Amino acid sequence: MSQIAKIILYKDCFLNNNPAKLAFQYHLGILLGSYICIAGPSLLVDQFRKHRYETDQELTHRKIKIDLLNKQLNPHFLFNTLNTIYGMSLERPERTSETILKVSDLLRYQVENGKKEQVSVKDEIDFIKSYIAIEKERLGYRCHIHFKAEVNDAEKISIAPMIIFTFVENAFKHGTDLIKDCFIDISMEYSDKLLTLQITNSLPNRPGAEIVSTHTGLDNTRARLEMLYPKKYKLNLHRDDSRFFTELKIEI
Repeated sequence: MSQIAKIILYKDCFLNNNPAKLAFQYHLGILLGSYICIAGPSLLVDQFRKHRYETDQELTHRKIKIDLLNKQLNPHFLFNTLNTIYGMSLERPERTSETILKVSDLLRYQVENGKKEQVSVKDEIDFIKSYIAIEKERLGYRCHIHFKAEVNDAEKISIAPMIIFTFVENAFKHGTDLIKDCFIDISMEYSDKLLTLQITNSLPNRPGAEIVSTHTGLDNTRARLEMLYPKKYKLNLHRDDSRFFTELKIEI
């Protein structure tokens, strides 16, 4: 191409009017900018898909763990309810059939709601009340049991099923075993999105009571709390010579 033709073709070109834009660095910058504009969105989409996949995998893994822990709760709960029926048959055989019906209702609730992610606090409170009623039948007058729940609009507040109940069940299992004049004091309250459970129960005065009362039956619940309410709960367990104290606070 002749010099005259170049002048004619490029006389109006912005590059011809600005010699600085004829430099190699300028063209390299244009190419890099164009690549970023074209490839950038694609890279962002790929990163988003990768992050979403990893998040989905983590959620699936957590759900599998929670399901396994829930399934591990079933035999523990069933074992304790069968013990309750057995104790009733020895102490009050005439009430055994009625107790079996009540226990079946509890088992039905546990099976139907144990698979759910959330249930209402009201349902959990009603479940605990039914369980306490059965335990009162079994224990008779040798155990002083007090349960108080101050939760307004409990039907509108949701919680993971069987979280609260596990601590109640543990108190009855270890706080009434061969103890004369045993006691269990349970209170629940809800304020400023914080659900608080406090339990005080008697302890048997025998060797090994500390280990059994502190750890048995609670490991799964601790694991569930860690997965379902990470950094949103506080659990305090301690004892003195004759009493065991439980305090659980959950942000819900």
